[in-house]
Amino acid sequence: MVSDCFPGSETVDGHQWMQYLKKFRRQWCSLYLRDQFTAGMLTTQASESCNSQVRLFLKPKHNLDEFFIHFTCLLADKRRKETESDYDGKQSAPYIVLEKSSILQHAAKIFTKNIFNRIQEQYLEIEDYIIELVRDNRDDGFISYRTYKMEDDERSDERVILVGICLR
Repeated sequence: MVSDCFPGSETVDGHQWMQYLKKFRRQWCSLYLRDQFTAGMLTTQASESCNSQVRLFLKPKHNLDEFFIHFTCLLADKRRKETESDYDGKQSAPYIVLEKSSILQHAAKIFTKNIFNRIQEQYLEIEDYIIELVRDNRDDGFISYRTYKMEDDERSDERVILVGICLR
């Protein structure tokens, strides 16, 4: 295979073009991450994640034949994991703790299971807080609330929230 591409050489170490490409091999992953959803992850984080996976399959000592064999295995592994994840997400619904909560029911329909579980955890934490009306000055357009968490008969994490709506 290598000899077909580069007649007269069994390895590409001496080939100038391959040496040039090898210098930039650390940037190869960023090419495959364009137009990919990364959930707010920085491109450098996504590249590092991709590079760490590539390092499991590819080594600097690989010749061109070995590179393509290992790279094909890497792609097959990533595609298999993505297919399994898609199947799992479509075949099973997340467990909703508060079944009557319309917010959680809607979130379960539009988010992945992992993201939904994080949303549900935060939603359930709301129940630990107590909300009290402090001041209702609707004439001025402001309403104040106090929120706090009850722990061992003591208030913790106390905050005053000012809600203002200008209706003039």
